[in-house]
Amino acid sequence: MGRSWPLMESLVLLPDADLRDGPGIAPGDLIHLAAAFSSTLRNLAIPITFSDAISPAIPQSVSRFLKLETLGVGFSAIAKQNIRPFAELLNRLTTNKVFIMHSHEDDTEQAENWEQTSKLLSVGNRSTPVVDGTA
Repeated sequence: MGRSWPLMESLVLLPDADLRDGPGIAPGDLIHLAAAFSSTLRNLAIPITFSDAISPAIPQSVSRFLKLETLGVGFSAIAKQNIRPFAELLNRLTTNKVFIMHSHEDDTEQAENWEQTSKLLSVGNRSTPVVDGTA
């Protein structure tokens, strides 16, 4: 089973987890998932916890998600100050436009925050990643 993991196209870990009762992964941990599944993963559903500052800078040798199309965040909450840094991180870790799926009801602050994040993804530069804060 372990040999097939690098070939996974879809990974779902607690997509509808209510994060008021438990943590998800830190945004920076997406770098590790990109390293493990860079060439195959199309769909990723995993709760994200925004407890620390987000650094959109990535190491020069980091792998990028080459085929990621959908990121499911369930009930993850994103504050307004995290929208742009998280979108920048995703833009640097992906080569395609990524659709963010959330479980929040429409017309709520969280739904609006995730929609704003998605809009920033659609205008991201996909040609060359920014490395360690430089263009």
